[in-house]
Amino acid sequence: MNKELPFSVILELKADTWQDAVSELVNTACYENKEEALEAVMKREEEATTAIGDGVAVPHARLEGLESMEVVVGRSHRGIEMGERTVHIFLLILIPQSTASSHVDFLSNAVRILSSSTNRERIMEAEDKDEILEVFAI
Repeated sequence: MNKELPFSVILELKADTWQDAVSELVNTACYENKEEALEAVMKREEEATTAIGDGVAVPHARLEGLESMEVVVGRSHRGIEMGERTVHIFLLILIPQSTASSHVDFLSNAVRILSSSTNRERIMEAEDKDEILEVFAI
């Protein structure tokens, strides 16, 4: 994955609901317009859930003022209900509106990485941010 990509980690989400989890993720991102980002991610979530199974959700949105893609990983050991699924690993992706489709490669790589039970276990057992970043090879 791209080593230049802004990539943040929340080792343990404080949130009890998926909405609060998304808000916590957005507030950790570098992007300055938090309200716009939160609104865009929530709107995208209304269209279809981003809980993809195996304890993973990939909330994402395109943003007009964003200059480069940003990623925030959040982890919840207790799990957070998102529809009919319990999510332990959230991968928030904020995508510049101007980006044609380069984010598709990143998204497919991230989903491939997170589809591995070994990688999910490594994320859940990681003791620090660096161990999580290693899973994504950043």
